[in-house]
Amino acid sequence: MVTRAGRSAEKVTRILASAEELLLKRGFRGVTIADIAERAHVGKGTVYLYWSTKEDVFLELLTRDVLTLINGFREAATRNIELTLPHRLCSYLVRSALERPLVRALQANDADVLGLVIDHPRSQDLVKQHGAPALIKALLPIWRRHGLVRTDWELDDQAYALQSLTLGHLEMRVRKHISPSTTMPPEDVLAAAVAALLGVENEATTDANAVAAEVLQVFTTSATILEAANA
Repeated sequence: MVTRAGRSAEKVTRILASAEELLLKRGFRGVTIADIAERAHVGKGTVYLYWSTKEDVFLELLTRDVLTLINGFREAATRNIELTLPHRLCSYLVRSALERPLVRALQANDADVLGLVIDHPRSQDLVKQHGAPALIKALLPIWRRHGLVRTDWELDDQAYALQSLTLGHLEMRVRKHISPSTTMPPEDVLAAAVAALLGVENEATTDANAVAAEVLQVFTTSATILEAANA
């Protein structure tokens, strides 16, 4: 197997795009290396030259998808620092996860799509270190220090409540047979619920740039780790 540095970027992109298309259409169990190679118009040996197993292909695909979501937030929040406020950030994360089927499947523990990959240590590590619950746990101390959320809760209890609210909303949005009957867009309802749960955000007395810098550093650290994993 060639090193990552020696791989053709064009072929890697083509193979991973084909793998994602097949994975979303057939699920993990319905896709083989031969299927991926045929769809990408490369030899099966080329795929094995870059990845040892089918699981490795999909694990890299998942890592790239999570990294894309994280970098997307970094770019958006650099343009609009209000996205680093609790209610806006949680709403953004859920909306972005819904727009990325693989991230959505990973966060929802969807074995129909991801199959054996869902229980792989690398998949579990992606969720534990870079998923919405992990990011929320890392961000709450920042928001608390800057007076953006209530501090009369124990941090772990507050994190659990916010994680439950955010993931519960994601679960509701993923289930196709549940049609939300809200007067506002569902993501706006989530933003309002986050604000109600965490308390009033004292934006007027907060150094917005300082908050944004600390929040963005959390995402930058996460991105750096993921980029190193895919290097």
